[in-house]
Amino acid sequence: HRSSAMEVEEHQCDMCDKRFDSAAKLDRHMPIHSNERPFVCPVCPLRFKWENSLKCHREKHRMRNRRNAFWGLMAPAA
Repeated sequence: HRSSAMEVEEHQCDMCDKRFDSAAKLDRHMPIHSNERPFVCPVCPLRFKWENSLKCHREKHRMRNRRNAFWGLMAPAA
């Protein structure tokens, strides 16, 4: 028997029954079940479910632009 001070409140996903120890973690999980991609790249037409995925993608644009600048190439029009 665990004391009430030791118990962790669980938050369960209604879609897949996965359990989380906080409502915030459950909220971060929910886009998995959606087709929405609210994070839009300002340089190209790609869209992402996760903000971090967009950040990683934007880094690819930055690296390409740096490489092009190094070689004296024009950056693609945004």
